[in-house]
Amino acid sequence: MKRGSIKMRKRSGLGLILLLLSLLLVGCCGKGGQETAGENQGKQSSGKAEGYTGEELEALCGEWSSVYSLFTSYEEDGKKTDQFSMASDDSSMDKKDLVLYTENGALYADYRDSVTTYYHLPMERSKEKLYEGYEGYDWCLVAKPGRWGEIPPRFGLNDKGELLRFNAGEEDGDRWEYRDLFVKNDSENSKNAEEYRYLRVVTVSTAEELAAAIGSRTKIILKPGAYDITALMAAGTTGKVQESYDTVIDVPGFYLEGIENLCIEAESGELTELYITDSARPVLPIYNCGHIKFSGITFGHRIEPGHCSGSVIYLSGASNIDIEGCKLYGCGSYGIEADGASDIHFKGSEIYDCTYGIMYLRNVYYMDAADCDFYDNSGYEMLEFYQSSGLNFRDCRFRNNGNKDYPFMRLAECWEVELDNCKFDGNVYAKFADNDTGDDESERSLIIENTVFHDGN
Repeated sequence: MKRGSIKMRKRSGLGLILLLLSLLLVGCCGKGGQETAGENQGKQSSGKAEGYTGEELEALCGEWSSVYSLFTSYEEDGKKTDQFSMASDDSSMDKKDLVLYTENGALYADYRDSVTTYYHLPMERSKEKLYEGYEGYDWCLVAKPGRWGEIPPRFGLNDKGELLRFNAGEEDGDRWEYRDLFVKNDSENSKNAEEYRYLRVVTVSTAEELAAAIGSRTKIILKPGAYDITALMAAGTTGKVQESYDTVIDVPGFYLEGIENLCIEAESGELTELYITDSARPVLPIYNCGHIKFSGITFGHRIEPGHCSGSVIYLSGASNIDIEGCKLYGCGSYGIEADGASDIHFKGSEIYDCTYGIMYLRNVYYMDAADCDFYDNSGYEMLEFYQSSGLNFRDCRFRNNGNKDYPFMRLAECWEVELDNCKFDGNVYAKFADNDTGDDESERSLIIENTVFHDGN
C-alpha cells in the first residue's frame, strides 16, 4: 500500500538557545560562590538574614524545582516570538533546581541549570521589581557580582508562592527575555504543576465556540453533547486529506496546525462527541503540533455504514499526542492514521467499527497503547506499520477484528513492535503477521510476550 510521505517539521532549538544563555551567564561549576555543596556547613532552611523579614525567609528558603521556561525574542520590525518548554517535557536538558538557605546571617543559593552549577551563591535583596510590570513583590533577589559577566541570575517572588528567574538582553537590535518559573517542592503548586502548561482555561458548548478557543497553551473543557464540526474552518485555510493511496488534496475543514500545549477534555462522564458527516475527511487532522491532549471524548463519522477514505484522527508532523479515555469509531478508515509522528500515547481508549483497520502508522517513532480495547473492526490488515519503531501495546484487548483473507498485522522495516500481556479473542486473519524486515534480519522487529490468543484461526 503506497502512501504519500510527509516530512516531520523541524522544531525550534529551545534547548540550544537556553544552552547559549547559560554559557553567557558563565557561572562556576563547583565553586560558583566559592564553596562546594559538600563544604557548606551550617545551612539553615530558615533562620535570619540581614535585610529580610522572617515571613520573607519562610517563603524563600527551601527546595525549588523548575516548572517551565519561556524564551521571548523581539525583532526590530516588532515581531514577537515565544518559545515555551515545560521542564517535564524537555528530556534534552537536565532538571533545574534551586535551594535557598541562610548561613551566618546571610541568604545563599545552590542553583543548577542545564550546564552550570552554582554552590553557595550569595543572594542580595534589590529594592526594585524583577522587571517592569512584574506581578510580584517590589523587590527581587540578585546574585552578588561574581563570575557572571553582566548578567547575574535574578529571581522574583510573588504572593502565589512562585519564584521567577528573569533575564533580558539585546543583540544586533533584537531584544530577548528569558523566564524560568520555580515552585517549592511538595507545595500545592508542585502538585498541580501540569496546569502551568496552559495560560487560559475555556469552557465551550458549541462547535463555533470550540473553533474560536483553539490556541497554544489553552485548556478547553467541552460541555456534554454532540459537536458537528463538519463545516468548521481553521484560520480560514484548508486541511490536507488523502484522496487516494498516493494523492493528497486540500479541502475545507477543521483541523489543528502549529499548535503547542493544547488540551481538549470532556467536562463530565456524559457523552461528549466530535463528529463529521463527510466520509472523505478525517474527523480531526493534526499537523505540526506538539503536546496535544484529548480526554473523555468520542470521535467519529456520522454517516451510513460503509467504506470511509478518511480516518478518525490523522497525524502528520505531530509529537507528544495523548489520547486518554476516548472512543474512536468508524466508519473511519482507521482509528488512528499517522505519517511522520512521534510520542503517541493511547491510554484507556477504544477503537471500533472502522472499515480499513485499527491503525496505520508510517514513519512513527514511539507509540504506546495501554489498557485499550479494539473491537469490531474489519477491512484489511488491522495493524499496518511501515518504517516505524517503538510501537507498544500493553494490557490491550483485541476482539472480533480482521479479515480472513489478510494478515492481522503488516510490518515493513519496523523495529521493536511489542505486544505485552494482551488478549486476542474471536479475531480472524489469514496469518497473524506479515513481517518484512528489509535488510535487518533482527528477531526484535516483532516481540510477543505474555499474550493469550483465542481466535477463530
